[in-house]
Order: sequence, then structure tokens, then C-alpha cells
Amino acid sequence: MDTNTPIEHRNLIANISMRSRYFIAYLPWINIPSEANGQVEVSFRFFEGAGAGTVIIGIPPSTPTFKKLFDWDDAVIPITKDSSGIKRFLKSLDADVIRTEKIRKNGVIQSLLRHDWVYRWRDILELVGMKPDPKLEARENRLKELASLVEKS
Repeated sequence: MDTNTPIEHRNLIANISMRSRYFIAYLPWINIPSEANGQVEVSFRFFEGAGAGTVIIGIPPSTPTFKKLFDWDDAVIPITKDSSGIKRFLKSLDADVIRTEKIRKNGVIQSLLRHDWVYRWRDILELVGMKPDPKLEARENRLKELASLVEKS
């Protein structure tokens, strides 16, 4: 597998994530702040971790956009950059099975109901005054069905 290509890299991340309990996500360029030039972005890692059903730990951006996109309880469990005490921290999360299961389910449900590209397309179509294709609506309905199945599981 050539993980230097974007598609292979994304597939690798997806395959590892969906088999992981925890997912680390930080601000982009956290180790090289000069590269960010003061700009704060919402990295794909937050979407990937939520969609994979992991407990996301890390440092989320403190921006209105992030707060709007990830506004549910425990969307990200904050940790410090130096990760001191991480072993104890993970053990405490492992011990709270009810909380971590709820976090995982919420991430998947919220991803299905809010973060699929179909919702971005709907917004674009609405902005330009176009009606959505029936296939778009069918996909939205399917995503709602899947979210319902996850909620009931």
C-alpha cells in the first residue's frame, strides 16, 4: 500500500480508526505554529474520528465554526499538548464504559446527520436557488435511517 497518495492515506486512516477506541486530534500545525500564520482551521481529523465512532481526545480549535460543527457533549475530550498522565487518563476513560459508549454513538450519529457531503451540497443548491435531485434526498433519508439504527443499538 502506497500511503503517499491521498486516497491510500485516507483509506489507511479509515481502516485504523474504525478499529480504534481512541483518536487523537489536535489543531493543525500544533507543532509548527509558524506554518499556521495565526490561522486556526478545523482539521479533517475531528470528522474522521467522530465518523469512525472513536472517542476523540486532543485539543479542539476554539472557533465559532468548530463549536457549531461539534456542539454535542464530549465531542472532543480535551488533553494537554504534552500528554502528561495520558496512561492514567485513558484508564479512567476505559473504566467509564457508559460514557465512552455514548461518546462513540453520538459521534457516529452526528456524523451521519450533519457531516456527510450531501448536506454541504444541499446548502450550495439552496444558495443558488436550485432544487435538490431526488437522489440527494434519498441519500439524506438513508443517512437518517442509519443514524436511527445506531441510536437503537
